[in-house]
Amino acid sequence: MPKLNDAPLIIQRHKAIIILAISILTYTVLFSYLTIQKHYAFESTAWDLGIYEQVLWSTVHGRIFWYTVEIAINPACNFFGIHFSPILFMLVPIYAIFQTTETLLVSQTLIAGLAAVPLYKLALYETKSQKQALIFALLYLGYPPMVSMLFFDFHVQVFLPLLFFSAFYYFRRKKWKLYFLSILLSLMVIEFVGLIVVFFGLYGIWSNRKKVLRMLRSLNFKGLFSEKSIASSVITMFLGAAFFLLAKRLVLMINPTAPPHPNWQAFGDPVHDLSGFIFNLLTNPVKVVSMFFASADQKLLYLFGLLAPVVFLSLLDLPSLLIATPWFLAAFLSNYPPYYTPLGYQYVAFVTPFVFISAIYGVKRLKTLKQKFSYNYQFVKFFRKHVSIKACKFIGTLFLMLIIITAYVNILGINVEFPTVTEHDHLVEKIVKLIPSNASVLTQNDLLPHLSRRFYIYAITDTFNLTENLNFDYILIDTQHPWYTYALAKLVYNLTRNNKFNVQYAADGIWLLKRNYSGNVTFPVGENGVLVKFYNQGIKMRILYKDNSGNDLTYEKTVFSIIGAVNFDIPQKVAKETFNLTFEGWLYIPIDGEYSFRLESIGGFSNFYLDAQELLRADSHSKENCSVMLERGFHSIRIEYERSNADLSNIPYIFLTWKPPWKDHFTFIESSFLYLKKSPDISAPFLNMEWKFGIKNPSPLTHEDAFSTFIKGRIYIPQDGKYTFEITHNGYVSFILDGQIILSVLKVLNSSMQSEIEIYLKQGFHTFQIDYMKLHGDLLLTVEWLPPGKSNFEKIPSNYLFWNES
Repeated sequence: MPKLNDAPLIIQRHKAIIILAISILTYTVLFSYLTIQKHYAFESTAWDLGIYEQVLWSTVHGRIFWYTVEIAINPACNFFGIHFSPILFMLVPIYAIFQTTETLLVSQTLIAGLAAVPLYKLALYETKSQKQALIFALLYLGYPPMVSMLFFDFHVQVFLPLLFFSAFYYFRRKKWKLYFLSILLSLMVIEFVGLIVVFFGLYGIWSNRKKVLRMLRSLNFKGLFSEKSIASSVITMFLGAAFFLLAKRLVLMINPTAPPHPNWQAFGDPVHDLSGFIFNLLTNPVKVVSMFFASADQKLLYLFGLLAPVVFLSLLDLPSLLIATPWFLAAFLSNYPPYYTPLGYQYVAFVTPFVFISAIYGVKRLKTLKQKFSYNYQFVKFFRKHVSIKACKFIGTLFLMLIIITAYVNILGINVEFPTVTEHDHLVEKIVKLIPSNASVLTQNDLLPHLSRRFYIYAITDTFNLTENLNFDYILIDTQHPWYTYALAKLVYNLTRNNKFNVQYAADGIWLLKRNYSGNVTFPVGENGVLVKFYNQGIKMRILYKDNSGNDLTYEKTVFSIIGAVNFDIPQKVAKETFNLTFEGWLYIPIDGEYSFRLESIGGFSNFYLDAQELLRADSHSKENCSVMLERGFHSIRIEYERSNADLSNIPYIFLTWKPPWKDHFTFIESSFLYLKKSPDISAPFLNMEWKFGIKNPSPLTHEDAFSTFIKGRIYIPQDGKYTFEITHNGYVSFILDGQIILSVLKVLNSSMQSEIEIYLKQGFHTFQIDYMKLHGDLLLTVEWLPPGKSNFEKIPSNYLFWNES
């Protein structure tokens, strides 16, 4: 029994193991925390964290490997219809106890970290040096491709380093039961592993090639298969090939329509016609070579990213590195960048084990090379006599690592950013919790992992759309995030047109819509922020006419200018007969002043009403003008046109133009100033004043083009002084502060512009409104300020903004 006094000796003897254990623990805790924070910051995605959690959650709740995220390509809704990964059963018990997303993220980090143990044992066995073995284990724990993989959701490939390191170690130690256990477990990770296992077996035969050749020459087949290492290698090849074929067969049994990855289209369909795919590869060498060298710069960077962290030692033992040949071929014959990207994707796990295994044998080869350089040279003797060899090795290693790290960071463009959970993220989480746990939900890629613990959850991206007519109870979107795609925006907008869905909760670009909801919109947010009112531009045009049987008919549409013409908005069949046409809605006046109007009419009589008062009447073939003083705000507008029986020979035409204070001539009234109603289509508070939606709809009820936002609120001025406001915009904009217009840009912009206003303000609350009208193109509107004592413009803190009026 060891005594207390023996503790220092025991620690010294097992120092490497203690350091390794502490490193694995630190690795697990640190990266678990960071990946969980990344998830809380809504930087995780449906592909694949959301998928794996729904698979595990549904399994725990009675539906084995059920998931609906990819229902468009997997109608069976079983994960085995896309990938055969029975290794997931090993996670079911722990997930059954802790049914949270954190369980997957912590498990993934722990599994990745534990792979350092068999790697350490393998390196120790081969190098006979605890120090070198520890260095390899620590290099693995800091290996950028694997670390970056941890930051991309959850993937089953994380099991591969642990299992392949173990398999190789037990192969070298000739512990065949543990070897085959490791091989079988690796085969359970994903169907592609079967091909790598075939090459694992080939490596075993290669490593015993002298014995194999000797026995083949002597036709000693009995002796060939009595050699356990050779027999085990042959069995390994058979297992890999059989498992790959059986797994693909099972996938097709569950999901006969399983599509191949689009990047394989150049060679056929490896899912449904594997033999044809292989035949096309073998009979099209020119195409194979062209694909191999397509994106050659990126593929070279891929190799650099994999090999540089181990100082390219892997190249000194190519046979063990080439166990990963199936994946290298898949990557280099692909046009799908994630396959040959060294950082940020799960696919690096297919090759990582063999990068390190070959690096270990590379070190052994270095020792052989070292013996070729005799230490009898005089300068070497002098160097050893006068200089510390240990110090030189340390300095040389440090210098080499510094060069490699610098090159690695610069060449691959690594930019490390720690995830930050924002006030917006907390708000999204708050709204997520408002959705009933048994409800079915349609959402976007970054929100789905926070909703995946349910049987029915769907996501839409620009590259993955739903082709089924699905029923879902809720829609949750976040228009502030890049994963709010054009396809999703278009779908949600169309679903609100027929009142199938209406907004139930809204705040800061987060919109929760409920099927058949008819209540008021609730704002689950505090008092800080601004209130944004969204208006769809346009005015209602209505035509009353009779058909050939004398029946009264109505033709209606929303138009974006007050022009009535056959080739514009009046149908040909209607224009031939008598009809009554009206334009009705609201005209928004952005600034006080004198406005002139001109009414033109052909083929009929027309009237123009403003605020229910008739301003103009035009007979056929006439133009009438008038001027009127108008205040800023909404004014009702109505234009009537009656097609005359006496003038059917003329083409019907009506046109209302205006000359506002900022114009010196008459021009058509743009849709920016025309509205169906003076109340907003939808309103919601936002935490700050920055909107960049691109071409997408900024809200579920708003057009992608031709809309306006009126931003209202109160701003708290902390001290008296001069404040400069900078507005970046690409549309019409007006800034009203304390009821006074201090900025108005009412001209067509071909690109964005910045407008600045300097104004002296006293401490306290001030009311403001910003009018922004967008016609076409991207939405861009940001407001920053330069308060006293500051040298640079900055965002206005949300705690200085108040969206309520009291």
